[in-house]
Amino acid sequence: MNEETEYRKNWGLSKEDIEFRNEAKRFVSDQISPVADKIEENDDFELIREIYKKMGKNNLLSLPFKRYYKGWLKDPGVINSTLLAEEVCRVSAAPGIAFGASMFIGKALYTGGSDYILENFLKPITTGEKLGSICITEPTVGSDVANMKTHAKLVGNEWVINGKKRFITNAGESELNLIYCVTDSNLIAKRKHMSAIVVENSAPGFSTKQYKYMGRRGFRNGEIILDNVRVPKENLVGNQGDGHKILMTQFNTERTTIAGQCIGIATGAFEEAKDFAKKREQFGSIIAKKQGIYFKIAEMATKLDAARLLCYRVAKMIDEKLPPRSLMREAAMAKMYASETGKEIVDSSLQILGGEGWTKFGHGTNYHVERYYRDIRIHTIGGGTTTMQKYIIASKELEMQLDL
Repeated sequence: MNEETEYRKNWGLSKEDIEFRNEAKRFVSDQISPVADKIEENDDFELIREIYKKMGKNNLLSLPFKRYYKGWLKDPGVINSTLLAEEVCRVSAAPGIAFGASMFIGKALYTGGSDYILENFLKPITTGEKLGSICITEPTVGSDVANMKTHAKLVGNEWVINGKKRFITNAGESELNLIYCVTDSNLIAKRKHMSAIVVENSAPGFSTKQYKYMGRRGFRNGEIILDNVRVPKENLVGNQGDGHKILMTQFNTERTTIAGQCIGIATGAFEEAKDFAKKREQFGSIIAKKQGIYFKIAEMATKLDAARLLCYRVAKMIDEKLPPRSLMREAAMAKMYASETGKEIVDSSLQILGGEGWTKFGHGTNYHVERYYRDIRIHTIGGGTTTMQKYIIASKELEMQLDL
């Protein structure tokens, strides 16, 4: 990438942000690029866990949590986590998703956690010692989180939790799981019915079931089953009834970081499409000179820049400590646009590569677009569907409650 292109990519970032991106690139080049194809080929989570531990040792998991950050950045925040997600997913989506889930639980713990919560649960996440999961979705509940069925009852000095969560990133691998559950069903109208409780995977009655997916080979996702799981009352994050408030705070960071993940995947595919177009000859010249191809390249470049600008804007706004509810629109815009246009960019990249784009790396091609194509698709669903992002944006624009 030449100096001019690098400048455009970093527009709006501070000198410190750019230096951090370069650090992230070096980490990805040294620690992820050499094993990215092995993760894909072998569906290997242990390689991801090793990367995760190295991220902790290199102060990359503590970025939004100043209490535990020991790196060189003067003011680390969500913008740095987002840049890191972009650089990681440009090479391999699976470790980017795994570390992202830990960042999302970390944000929730940091927002409402006591010293006990921070020291026992957040600290080992920031060092890479323990992996985290955010547990929201259920068999009958997706976007409609207010109607979740998992419930917890305080019995003496313990919470007794029953329910099932599904589509949980890191399920079966995470040591720490933040369970969003109902603690007072009579308060649903006031949004004070839900709480967030940390459950360790060693708790009796806690079990998991893993799923298999079209993309993201190497990462783990599945069900978490809670059968009379008992945890200390101190594992409650914030106060009873704070679950919905904590969840809304977490969503802004989650959607911004997911936007960064999408930008990374789309960038990886775009760079390969440009490389292929400048090498592939048809009808006497390289295809990059054909109008049908260079028009595609122009459209892809524009959409990628637009996604970056939306993403970096909301990351900076979060780091400015603006009220979370005031940023729901911006976070939804970034997530919706980056995931939808990211999907389009990867699809166009595959079209440019033709048969090479449909072929697995190492089995007939030296390109990874087939992998990017599978990895990007879930991002228009996970972390809030595109439909829900449009609902949030429209409700803010119209300043009224809309029908779901």
